[in-house]
Amino acid sequence: MISRCLFISLIVLSLALASQSLAQMRDKPSSEEDVAIAFFKTAGTNPDFDLWAKGTQEYKTTAPARVGEYMFREKQRLMRQWQRYDNQEPIIDVKAPVLLEVKATTDQEGNESHWMYISFGNDEAVYFPYKFQEYQIAVIPQMIETLMIQPLQKEQYDMILGEFENKAVGNGMMYIQLKPVKAYIHQPYKIDNKDQWALLADIATMSIKSMKSGTPYWTYSADWYTSPVTEELRDLFQTPSQGVAQ
Repeated sequence: MISRCLFISLIVLSLALASQSLAQMRDKPSSEEDVAIAFFKTAGTNPDFDLWAKGTQEYKTTAPARVGEYMFREKQRLMRQWQRYDNQEPIIDVKAPVLLEVKATTDQEGNESHWMYISFGNDEAVYFPYKFQEYQIAVIPQMIETLMIQPLQKEQYDMILGEFENKAVGNGMMYIQLKPVKAYIHQPYKIDNKDQWALLADIATMSIKSMKSGTPYWTYSADWYTSPVTEELRDLFQTPSQGVAQ
């Protein structure tokens, strides 16, 4: 029998470890394979795993006598990844360098405000390109332009300015969590003069960190987004525990 206090302590510890693992995972961008799976899952279409397995470098270099064994292993791995997408949060993690500009302005009443301007260094529409075997996939974050100008607290402004050695312009690293919402499976579109399969996504979270120290400059989370750890905590405290020794 396990006491209630010990039971709750174990749950809290497991959630803390899960939260730490989630944070570490979020610093690692999704792979091209992850994005391809997200694209086909969102489209509601099963990919050809035989074709995917045959498209790997390992398949091309495997001895003919072992091709069958490799195909079996690789297809099993791909199917596990396919099922895993259903069991985990369907999120694409993107990591990208950005150009930052910070400004301080003063209105007619003498009130000072502080701003951060974010750009990817070009004036083109923002998307994130991925190449998985023969698939060119463009992940397009919807409404990202509405987040590219942000108000800052004075403390944030001073910290960023300090890291930029008192220059108004510098570089940062952006981390974005994107939830796929629509995959255009019927045809590719010309994007940057290349045929690419479009995957629209909503922005769940966005953060910008120092490229030198990793210090967070600014974070954003959509009102509709709840992380798996938050959901787990909510369920824990909303659902009465059963079968626990008093």
